[in-house]
Amino acid sequence: MKKIISILLIFMVFNVLGYDDFDHACPEVSNTNKYIQVPMFHNLEAIAAVENISQLNTQNELMGMFQGSQFTVYYELLAPYDPNKDLLIMIPGGPGQSHTFIHSFYQIEGFPELAKKYNVLAMDHRGVGCSRYVGPSMYPAESLLMRQAASDIEFIRKSYGENKKINVFGYSYGSMLAQTYALLYPNNLDKLFLGGAFSAASDFVDAMITFETRVLNASPEMKEDYEYLKLYYPEYAHKILRAAGEYMYEYRGFKVDLVEVTKETVRLLKLYDYKSIEEILNIEEQGPMDWMMRSISCIELFPSELENNMFPIFGRTMINVCKEFEGKFDRFDYTLDLENISAPTFIWGGEYDHVTTAVAMRRMSLFIPNNYLYIDEHIGHGIDKPKCLVEMMDKFFSSGIDESVLDNIKSQSFCADEPKLKDIQEEGNESHIARMGIL
Repeated sequence: MKKIISILLIFMVFNVLGYDDFDHACPEVSNTNKYIQVPMFHNLEAIAAVENISQLNTQNELMGMFQGSQFTVYYELLAPYDPNKDLLIMIPGGPGQSHTFIHSFYQIEGFPELAKKYNVLAMDHRGVGCSRYVGPSMYPAESLLMRQAASDIEFIRKSYGENKKINVFGYSYGSMLAQTYALLYPNNLDKLFLGGAFSAASDFVDAMITFETRVLNASPEMKEDYEYLKLYYPEYAHKILRAAGEYMYEYRGFKVDLVEVTKETVRLLKLYDYKSIEEILNIEEQGPMDWMMRSISCIELFPSELENNMFPIFGRTMINVCKEFEGKFDRFDYTLDLENISAPTFIWGGEYDHVTTAVAMRRMSLFIPNNYLYIDEHIGHGIDKPKCLVEMMDKFFSSGIDESVLDNIKSQSFCADEPKLKDIQEEGNESHIARMGIL
Protein backbone atom coordinates (compact mmCIF):
# COMPACT_ATOMS: atom_id res chain seq x y z
CA MET A 1 0.00 0.00 0.00
CA LYS A 2 1.35 3.38 -0.99
CA LYS A 3 2.46 5.44 1.98
CA ILE A 4 0.97 8.90 2.22
CA ILE A 5 2.57 11.59 4.32
CA SER A 6 0.01 14.15 5.41
CA ILE A 7 1.14 17.60 6.47
CA LEU A 8 -1.16 19.69 8.58
CA LEU A 9 -0.37 23.41 8.51
CA ILE A 10 -2.64 24.85 11.19
CA PHE A 11 -3.33 28.44 12.10
CA MET A 12 -4.81 28.50 15.59
CA VAL A 13 -7.69 30.81 14.92
CA PHE A 14 -7.84 32.77 18.13
CA ASN A 15 -5.33 35.36 16.89
CA VAL A 16 -4.34 35.68 13.25
CA LEU A 17 -0.98 37.14 14.14
CA GLY A 18 -0.55 35.70 17.60
CA TYR A 19 2.47 33.72 18.74
CA ASP A 20 3.48 31.42 21.52
CA ASP A 21 6.14 32.46 24.00
CA PHE A 22 8.34 29.41 24.31
CA ASP A 23 9.72 29.53 27.80
CA HIS A 24 10.92 26.03 28.59
CA ALA A 25 14.05 24.11 27.70
CA CYS A 26 14.17 22.23 24.43
CA PRO A 27 14.15 18.42 24.81
CA GLU A 28 16.99 16.07 24.05
CA VAL A 29 16.79 13.88 20.96
CA SER A 30 14.62 10.82 21.60
CA ASN A 31 12.25 8.50 19.77
CA THR A 32 9.63 11.28 19.84
CA ASN A 33 11.77 14.46 19.80
CA LYS A 34 13.64 15.06 16.54
CA TYR A 35 15.93 17.69 15.00
CA ILE A 36 16.88 18.13 11.35
CA GLN A 37 19.53 20.41 9.85
CA VAL A 38 18.42 22.65 6.97
CA PRO A 39 20.31 25.35 5.05
CA MET A 40 19.59 28.96 5.93
CA PHE A 41 18.75 29.58 2.26
CA HIS A 42 17.64 26.61 0.19
CA ASN A 43 18.85 26.31 -3.39
CA LEU A 44 15.35 26.74 -4.76
CA GLU A 45 16.37 26.60 -8.41
CA ALA A 46 17.86 23.16 -7.83
CA ILE A 47 15.17 21.56 -5.65
CA ALA A 48 11.88 23.36 -6.45
CA ALA A 49 9.65 24.21 -9.41
CA VAL A 50 10.36 27.94 -9.12
CA GLU A 51 8.62 28.64 -12.43
CA ASN A 52 5.28 27.88 -10.77
CA ILE A 53 5.41 31.11 -8.74
CA SER A 54 5.46 34.28 -10.81
CA GLN A 55 8.47 36.53 -10.27
CA LEU A 56 9.76 34.41 -7.39
CA ASN A 57 12.89 35.85 -5.79
CA THR A 58 15.06 32.78 -5.22
CA GLN A 59 17.40 34.85 -3.01
CA ASN A 60 20.50 33.41 -4.68
CA GLU A 61 22.63 36.36 -3.58
CA LEU A 62 21.81 35.75 0.08
CA MET A 63 22.29 32.01 -0.40
CA GLY A 64 25.83 32.74 -1.53
CA MET A 65 26.50 35.16 1.32
CA PHE A 66 25.33 32.67 3.94
CA GLN A 67 26.68 29.51 2.37
CA GLY A 68 27.07 26.89 5.10
CA SER A 69 24.79 28.63 7.59
CA GLN A 70 22.00 26.44 8.92
CA PHE A 71 18.86 26.21 11.00
CA THR A 72 18.11 23.27 13.25
CA VAL A 73 14.40 22.54 12.79
CA TYR A 74 12.70 20.75 15.66
CA TYR A 75 9.67 18.50 15.45
CA GLU A 76 7.84 16.31 17.95
CA LEU A 77 6.18 12.94 17.35
CA LEU A 78 3.20 12.17 19.55
CA ALA A 79 4.30 8.54 19.69
CA PRO A 80 7.41 6.64 18.55
CA TYR A 81 7.53 6.30 14.77
CA ASP A 82 5.68 3.29 13.34
CA PRO A 83 6.83 2.43 9.79
CA ASN A 84 3.48 0.76 9.14
CA LYS A 85 1.63 4.06 9.51
CA ASP A 86 1.52 7.07 7.25
CA LEU A 87 2.95 10.36 8.48
CA LEU A 88 0.82 13.34 9.51
CA ILE A 89 2.94 16.45 10.01
CA MET A 90 1.22 19.37 11.75
CA ILE A 91 2.90 22.69 10.99
CA PRO A 92 1.78 25.58 13.25
CA GLY A 93 0.90 28.89 11.66
CA GLY A 94 0.21 32.34 13.07
CA PRO A 95 2.85 33.07 11.94
CA GLY A 96 4.75 32.46 15.15
CA GLN A 97 3.18 29.58 17.05
CA SER A 98 5.36 26.79 18.38
CA HIS A 99 4.85 23.05 17.99
CA THR A 100 3.15 22.90 21.41
CA PHE A 101 -0.29 23.51 19.87
CA ILE A 102 -0.33 19.85 18.90
CA HIS A 103 -1.26 18.86 22.45
CA SER A 104 -4.41 20.99 22.50
CA PHE A 105 -5.46 19.86 19.01
CA TYR A 106 -6.81 16.68 20.56
CA GLN A 107 -9.72 18.74 21.86
CA ILE A 108 -11.20 18.63 18.35
CA GLU A 109 -13.84 15.91 18.25
CA GLY A 110 -12.82 13.01 16.06
CA PHE A 111 -9.18 13.98 15.74
CA PRO A 112 -7.82 11.40 18.23
CA GLU A 113 -9.35 8.67 16.05
CA LEU A 114 -7.92 10.25 12.91
CA ALA A 115 -4.51 10.57 14.56
CA LYS A 116 -4.37 6.84 15.27
CA LYS A 117 -4.02 6.28 11.54
CA TYR A 118 -0.79 8.30 11.31
CA ASN A 119 2.55 9.05 12.84
CA VAL A 120 1.54 12.52 14.08
CA LEU A 121 4.15 15.20 14.53
CA ALA A 122 4.41 18.99 14.70
CA MET A 123 7.37 21.20 13.84
CA ASP A 124 8.53 24.61 14.95
CA HIS A 125 8.80 27.07 12.08
CA ARG A 126 12.38 28.35 11.78
CA GLY A 127 12.82 31.25 14.19
CA VAL A 128 10.30 29.82 16.69
CA GLY A 129 10.58 27.60 19.75
CA CYS A 130 13.19 24.87 19.45
CA SER A 131 14.02 25.56 15.80
CA ARG A 132 17.20 27.61 16.12
CA TYR A 133 19.73 29.31 13.90
CA VAL A 134 23.15 27.69 14.09
CA GLY A 135 25.63 30.54 14.06
CA PRO A 136 27.10 33.48 15.94
CA SER A 137 25.04 36.37 14.53
CA MET A 138 21.41 37.32 13.87
CA TYR A 139 19.78 35.63 10.89
CA PRO A 140 18.36 37.88 8.13
CA ALA A 141 14.62 38.37 7.86
CA GLU A 142 14.52 36.88 4.36
CA SER A 143 15.58 33.50 5.74
CA LEU A 144 12.21 33.17 7.51
CA LEU A 145 9.96 33.55 4.47
CA MET A 146 7.43 30.97 3.27
CA ARG A 147 9.55 29.69 0.39
CA GLN A 148 12.26 28.70 2.88
CA ALA A 149 9.83 27.16 5.40
CA ALA A 150 8.14 25.18 2.61
CA SER A 151 11.53 23.77 1.70
CA ASP A 152 12.08 22.77 5.34
CA ILE A 153 8.89 20.72 4.97
CA GLU A 154 10.42 19.12 1.89
CA PHE A 155 13.53 18.17 3.89
CA ILE A 156 11.34 16.44 6.48
CA ARG A 157 9.44 14.62 3.75
CA LYS A 158 12.63 13.36 2.13
CA SER A 159 13.98 12.15 5.46
CA TYR A 160 11.19 9.53 5.43
CA GLY A 161 11.77 8.43 1.84
CA GLU A 162 12.68 10.12 -1.43
CA ASN A 163 9.63 8.80 -3.28
CA LYS A 164 6.98 9.44 -0.66
CA LYS A 165 4.17 11.83 -1.54
CA ILE A 166 2.42 14.09 0.93
CA ASN A 167 -1.03 15.41 1.66
CA VAL A 168 -1.04 19.03 2.83
CA PHE A 169 -3.61 20.68 5.09
CA GLY A 170 -3.29 24.42 5.77
CA TYR A 171 -5.52 26.75 7.80
CA SER A 172 -5.31 30.57 7.51
CA TYR A 173 -1.58 31.43 7.53
CA GLY A 174 -1.06 27.71 7.10
CA SER A 175 -3.02 27.89 3.86
CA MET A 176 -0.38 30.26 2.48
CA LEU A 177 2.42 27.93 3.47
CA ALA A 178 0.43 25.02 2.02
CA GLN A 179 0.01 26.81 -1.30
CA THR A 180 3.73 27.62 -1.34
CA TYR A 181 4.59 23.95 -0.90
CA ALA A 182 2.03 22.91 -3.52
CA LEU A 183 3.51 25.28 -6.09
CA LEU A 184 7.19 24.60 -5.37
CA TYR A 185 6.94 20.81 -4.95
CA PRO A 186 4.00 19.65 -7.11
CA ASN A 187 5.50 16.24 -7.87
CA ASN A 188 5.63 15.36 -4.17
CA LEU A 189 2.07 16.40 -3.36
CA ASP A 190 -0.95 14.08 -3.39
CA LYS A 191 -3.82 16.21 -2.03
CA LEU A 192 -4.19 19.76 -0.72
CA PHE A 193 -6.67 20.99 1.92
CA LEU A 194 -6.94 24.78 2.37
CA GLY A 195 -9.02 26.13 5.27
CA GLY A 196 -9.78 29.80 5.95
CA ALA A 197 -7.65 30.46 2.90
CA PHE A 198 -6.50 33.37 0.79
CA SER A 199 -4.14 33.63 -2.16
CA ALA A 200 -2.77 37.16 -2.00
CA ALA A 201 -1.75 39.84 0.51
CA SER A 202 -4.33 42.13 -1.07
CA ASP A 203 -7.07 39.87 0.32
CA PHE A 204 -6.38 41.50 3.69
CA VAL A 205 -7.51 44.80 2.15
CA ASP A 206 -10.80 43.24 1.11
CA ALA A 207 -11.25 41.96 4.66
CA MET A 208 -10.49 45.40 6.09
CA ILE A 209 -12.95 47.16 3.76
CA THR A 210 -15.78 44.77 4.64
CA PHE A 211 -14.96 44.37 8.34
CA GLU A 212 -17.49 46.91 9.62
CA THR A 213 -20.25 45.34 7.53
CA ARG A 214 -19.48 41.93 8.98
CA VAL A 215 -19.73 43.34 12.50
CA LEU A 216 -23.17 44.75 11.71
CA ASN A 217 -24.30 41.37 10.39
CA ALA A 218 -24.20 39.93 13.91
CA SER A 219 -27.88 40.83 14.40
CA PRO A 220 -30.40 43.64 13.72
CA GLU A 221 -29.98 44.62 17.38
CA MET A 222 -26.23 44.93 16.89
CA LYS A 223 -26.72 47.11 13.83
CA GLU A 224 -29.09 49.44 15.68
CA ASP A 225 -26.78 49.89 18.68
CA TYR A 226 -23.67 50.33 16.55
CA GLU A 227 -25.33 52.93 14.30
CA TYR A 228 -26.35 54.82 17.45
CA LEU A 229 -22.73 54.85 18.61
CA LYS A 230 -21.47 55.87 15.21
CA LEU A 231 -23.90 58.81 15.12
CA TYR A 232 -23.54 60.12 18.68
CA TYR A 233 -20.31 58.60 20.02
CA PRO A 234 -18.07 57.81 17.00
CA GLU A 235 -15.00 57.27 19.18
CA TYR A 236 -16.82 54.43 20.98
CA ALA A 237 -18.01 52.96 17.68
CA HIS A 238 -14.32 52.74 16.76
CA LYS A 239 -13.56 51.05 20.08
CA ILE A 240 -16.27 48.49 19.42
CA LEU A 241 -14.55 47.67 16.13
CA ARG A 242 -11.25 47.33 17.98
CA ALA A 243 -12.82 44.90 20.43
CA ALA A 244 -14.79 43.03 17.77
CA GLY A 245 -11.76 41.37 16.20
CA GLU A 246 -11.31 38.96 19.09
CA TYR A 247 -15.03 38.24 19.53
CA MET A 248 -15.56 37.35 15.88
CA TYR A 249 -13.45 34.21 15.78
CA GLU A 250 -16.07 32.20 17.69
CA TYR A 251 -19.70 31.91 16.68
CA ARG A 252 -20.79 32.58 20.24
CA GLY A 253 -18.54 35.62 20.46
CA PHE A 254 -19.89 37.00 17.19
CA LYS A 255 -23.58 36.24 17.73
CA VAL A 256 -23.88 36.79 21.51
CA ASP A 257 -20.91 38.34 23.31
CA LEU A 258 -20.23 41.18 20.87
CA VAL A 259 -23.94 42.04 20.72
CA GLU A 260 -24.20 42.15 24.52
CA VAL A 261 -21.02 44.22 24.91
CA THR A 262 -22.27 46.77 22.38
CA LYS A 263 -25.68 47.00 24.03
CA GLU A 264 -24.07 47.46 27.45
CA THR A 265 -21.77 50.15 26.06
CA VAL A 266 -24.79 52.10 24.82
CA ARG A 267 -26.54 51.73 28.17
CA LEU A 268 -23.53 52.93 30.16
CA LEU A 269 -22.95 55.87 27.85
CA LYS A 270 -26.43 57.08 28.64
CA LEU A 271 -25.44 56.93 32.32
CA TYR A 272 -22.09 58.67 31.61
CA ASP A 273 -20.33 55.71 33.22
CA TYR A 274 -17.15 55.85 31.10
CA LYS A 275 -15.04 53.91 33.57
CA SER A 276 -17.27 50.84 33.35
CA ILE A 277 -17.25 51.08 29.57
CA GLU A 278 -13.46 50.87 29.49
CA GLU A 279 -13.62 47.80 31.73
CA ILE A 280 -16.16 46.19 29.40
CA LEU A 281 -14.21 46.82 26.24
CA ASN A 282 -10.90 45.93 27.90
CA ILE A 283 -8.84 46.80 24.84
CA GLU A 284 -5.20 46.06 25.53
CA GLU A 285 -2.48 47.37 23.27
CA GLN A 286 -0.40 44.51 21.95
CA GLY A 287 3.32 44.60 22.53
CA PRO A 288 5.78 44.68 19.65
CA MET A 289 5.89 41.69 17.32
CA ASP A 290 8.81 39.33 17.71
CA TRP A 291 11.39 39.16 14.92
CA MET A 292 10.01 36.09 13.16
CA MET A 293 6.41 37.32 13.11
CA ARG A 294 7.41 40.85 12.12
CA SER A 295 9.63 39.62 9.29
CA ILE A 296 7.00 37.42 7.65
CA SER A 297 4.12 39.81 8.29
CA CYS A 298 5.87 42.89 6.97
CA ILE A 299 7.73 41.39 4.03
CA GLU A 300 5.09 38.97 2.72
CA LEU A 301 1.69 39.61 4.30
CA PHE A 302 0.83 43.26 4.93
CA PRO A 303 -0.17 45.07 1.73
CA SER A 304 0.92 48.68 1.51
CA GLU A 305 -2.67 49.85 2.03
CA LEU A 306 -2.49 48.59 5.62
CA GLU A 307 0.90 49.97 6.60
CA ASN A 308 -0.46 53.22 7.95
CA ASN A 309 -3.77 51.91 9.24
CA MET A 310 -5.08 49.74 12.02
CA PHE A 311 -6.83 46.56 10.94
CA PRO A 312 -8.90 45.32 13.92
CA ILE A 313 -7.97 41.64 13.59
CA PHE A 314 -4.33 42.47 14.12
CA GLY A 315 -5.06 44.14 17.45
CA ARG A 316 -2.41 46.79 16.97
CA THR A 317 -1.76 50.00 15.07
CA MET A 318 0.39 49.25 12.04
CA ILE A 319 1.92 52.71 11.67
CA ASN A 320 5.69 52.38 11.15
CA VAL A 321 5.72 48.70 12.21
CA CYS A 322 7.18 47.71 8.83
CA LYS A 323 9.44 50.70 8.28
CA GLU A 324 12.61 48.71 8.96
CA PHE A 325 11.82 46.38 6.04
CA GLU A 326 11.70 49.04 3.31
CA GLY A 327 13.31 47.67 0.17
CA LYS A 328 12.62 44.06 1.21
CA PHE A 329 8.86 43.94 0.64
CA ASP A 330 7.86 40.85 -1.34
CA ARG A 331 4.10 40.60 -0.86
CA PHE A 332 2.80 37.24 -1.97
CA ASP A 333 0.19 36.92 -4.70
CA TYR A 334 -0.52 33.41 -5.91
CA THR A 335 -3.83 34.24 -7.61
CA LEU A 336 -2.61 33.74 -11.18
CA ASP A 337 -0.30 30.90 -10.09
CA LEU A 338 -3.13 28.79 -8.68
CA GLU A 339 -3.69 27.23 -12.10
CA ASN A 340 -0.35 25.47 -11.56
CA ILE A 341 -1.71 23.50 -8.58
CA SER A 342 -2.22 20.04 -10.04
CA ALA A 343 -3.25 18.19 -6.87
CA PRO A 344 -6.92 17.70 -5.93
CA THR A 345 -7.73 20.59 -3.58
CA PHE A 346 -10.36 21.07 -0.88
CA ILE A 347 -11.21 24.70 0.00
CA TRP A 348 -12.96 25.14 3.37
CA GLY A 349 -14.37 28.50 4.48
CA GLY A 350 -17.03 30.42 6.39
CA GLU A 351 -19.48 32.92 4.94
CA TYR A 352 -18.80 35.36 7.80
CA ASP A 353 -15.02 35.01 7.85
CA HIS A 354 -13.62 38.42 8.83
CA VAL A 355 -9.96 37.47 8.23
CA THR A 356 -9.98 35.62 4.93
CA THR A 357 -13.21 36.39 3.16
CA ALA A 358 -15.48 33.90 1.43
CA VAL A 359 -15.11 36.08 -1.67
CA ALA A 360 -11.36 35.34 -1.69
CA MET A 361 -11.98 31.59 -1.38
CA ARG A 362 -14.58 31.58 -4.14
CA ARG A 363 -12.09 33.37 -6.37
CA MET A 364 -9.47 30.72 -5.57
CA SER A 365 -11.95 28.05 -6.61
CA LEU A 366 -12.16 29.64 -10.06
CA PHE A 367 -8.41 29.31 -10.61
CA ILE A 368 -7.48 25.94 -9.07
CA PRO A 369 -8.16 23.30 -11.76
CA ASN A 370 -9.49 20.43 -9.62
CA ASN A 371 -11.13 21.58 -6.38
CA TYR A 372 -14.07 21.11 -4.04
CA LEU A 373 -15.37 24.33 -2.46
CA TYR A 374 -17.23 24.27 0.86
CA ILE A 375 -18.38 27.59 2.33
CA ASP A 376 -20.33 27.13 5.56
CA GLU A 377 -23.18 29.62 5.78
CA HIS A 378 -22.97 29.89 9.58
CA ILE A 379 -19.32 30.23 10.52
CA GLY A 380 -16.47 32.68 10.21
CA HIS A 381 -12.73 32.18 10.54
CA GLY A 382 -12.89 30.04 13.66
CA ILE A 383 -13.26 26.28 13.74
CA ASP A 384 -16.76 26.29 15.18
CA LYS A 385 -17.61 22.97 13.51
CA PRO A 386 -14.59 20.82 14.38
CA LYS A 387 -16.31 17.49 13.76
CA CYS A 388 -17.32 18.67 10.31
CA LEU A 389 -13.75 19.74 9.60
CA VAL A 390 -12.23 16.44 10.75
CA GLU A 391 -14.78 14.36 8.82
CA MET A 392 -14.06 16.34 5.66
CA MET A 393 -10.30 15.94 6.18
CA ASP A 394 -10.59 12.20 6.75
CA LYS A 395 -12.72 11.48 3.69
CA PHE A 396 -10.86 13.87 1.39
CA PHE A 397 -7.40 12.56 2.23
CA SER A 398 -8.54 8.96 1.90
CA SER A 399 -10.76 9.26 -1.20
CA GLY A 400 -9.93 12.59 -2.86
CA ILE A 401 -12.70 14.66 -4.44
CA ASP A 402 -15.62 12.26 -4.32
CA GLU A 403 -18.46 14.75 -4.49
CA SER A 404 -21.13 12.28 -3.41
CA VAL A 405 -19.17 11.39 -0.27
CA LEU A 406 -18.30 15.00 0.59
CA ASP A 407 -21.82 16.23 -0.17
CA ASN A 408 -23.18 13.58 2.17
CA ILE A 409 -20.96 14.83 5.01
CA LYS A 410 -22.04 18.38 4.24
CA SER A 411 -25.67 17.38 4.72
CA GLN A 412 -25.09 15.84 8.16
CA SER A 413 -26.30 17.82 11.18
CA PHE A 414 -22.78 18.46 12.51
CA CYS A 415 -22.03 20.33 9.27
CA ALA A 416 -25.45 21.70 8.26
CA ASP A 417 -26.72 22.99 11.60
CA GLU A 418 -25.75 26.26 13.25
CA PRO A 419 -22.86 25.86 15.70
CA LYS A 420 -23.91 25.36 19.28
CA LEU A 421 -23.54 28.46 21.42
CA LYS A 422 -21.21 27.51 24.25
CA ASP A 423 -22.42 28.28 27.79
CA ILE A 424 -25.40 30.23 26.50
CA GLN A 425 -27.61 29.47 29.50
CA GLU A 426 -27.89 32.11 32.17
CA GLU A 427 -26.88 31.18 35.68
CA GLY A 428 -29.47 32.46 38.15
CA ASN A 429 -30.18 36.12 37.46
CA GLU A 430 -26.74 36.85 36.04
CA SER A 431 -26.26 37.50 32.35
CA HIS A 432 -23.33 36.22 30.35
CA ILE A 433 -21.70 39.63 30.67
CA ALA A 434 -21.80 39.38 34.46
CA ARG A 435 -20.32 35.88 34.39
CA MET A 436 -17.47 37.20 32.25
CA GLY A 437 -16.67 39.70 34.96
CA ILE A 438 -17.65 42.65 32.81
CA LEU A 439 -20.08 44.06 35.33
